Amino acid sequence: MPDSYNNAIHLSDLDCGKRERRRREREAVFTKFQGRCMWCDQPYGPNRPKMLEHILPVSKHQHLRYSWANLGGSCKPCNEQKSNSEWKGWYSSQPFFNAQRAAEIEAMLREWDIG
Repeated sequence: MPDSYNNAIHLSDLDCGKRERRRREREAVFTKFQGRCMWCDQPYGPNRPKMLEHILPVSKHQHLRYSWANLGGSCKPCNEQKSNSEWKGWYSSQPFFNAQRAAEIEAMLREWDIG
């Protein structure tokens, strides 16, 4: 698990305004995987803008719609391609599939008891 992952779960304890706290929480989502897409591992940029990704699709897991634990950072192409697919099936079929990354995502979901 990336070191930045452990830092991300403590942001709600910050003593700052609601807007600033949400901004920091959002940015923490993107640092879970060192500022790279959680799926393809490519850096964000003009052709790969960053997007919040519902790891477990909201269409099938409505109770996780507003859960920070269900969010990851994705580039727009991966986010759009995954759409409302279950992450394991979609990710394992991709040419950029990485077993270690899949294990990290699985561990993250298990730790938050949502996977």
